[in-house]
Amino acid sequence: MTEHSEVDEVLARFRDWLGKIDAETDGLGDELRDRGTETREVGLYKVVEEFTALRHELKLQTKSTRGLQEQAEATIAAMRAANTRPSTPCGSIAIRCG
Repeated sequence: MTEHSEVDEVLARFRDWLGKIDAETDGLGDELRDRGTETREVGLYKVVEEFTALRHELKLQTKSTRGLQEQAEATIAAMRAANTRPSTPCGSIAIRCG
């Protein structure tokens, strides 16, 4: 029975919170209207326009990511090649070490 009372308590607190939020935002719509803020209607044309812009943005990001991936692969390959080359002992080079 404890779980039931805990659930009721959480629901009561949630109802109180919703009531407070509703009271705080009650005059918000009137305030925005008084400021002259206009609302724009969203139609099918606007939705298609936004999705088209989103698709283009995604294509550009994908292209950029591919370029970075290719560059990283080339860098890794160059680093692996540099690590596999045999190193020259210090005594056999023309200029003496130390």
